[in-house]
Amino acid sequence: MLSHHKIIELLAQYRPVLAGTFPLDIAVPGSDLDVLCYWQEAGHFKQHVTNSFSGFENFTLREVTINNQHTIITNFFADGLEVEVFGQNIPVKQQMAYRHMIIEYKILSKKGDNFRQQVIALKQSGLKTEPAFAQLLGIEGNPYTALLEFNV
Repeated sequence: MLSHHKIIELLAQYRPVLAGTFPLDIAVPGSDLDVLCYWQEAGHFKQHVTNSFSGFENFTLREVTINNQHTIITNFFADGLEVEVFGQNIPVKQQMAYRHMIIEYKILSKKGDNFRQQVIALKQSGLKTEPAFAQLLGIEGNPYTALLEFNV
């Protein structure tokens, strides 16, 4: 689907990286494809994603502040699957979502398939990814920040 619609190619200048549940093999029905991008000029990025994806079903674009960072989030559906393009003026490998994914990958690699299945079960029950990991690992506090400090 990504290659059919050339989503990654259309975002190439923003160094896109597929992140989240799909590359970790913990996607459940309703999971979206997360594409992280690094922009240097917000207006140009907004115009580019609007020009590239506004023709897709349920296209939305919003600007929010996440961890004191100006963030541009675009959502749309392609072939029945939701795509979220998440852009910040931070290199992708420094963005929290990427850092979460790397830590979660290490945990999944270490803990094995039974742990993966437990994460999937919690996600199917309605938990988001980071809270599911935190619950299984006994991590206290805010799962989004605490997971970044978890020693794998």
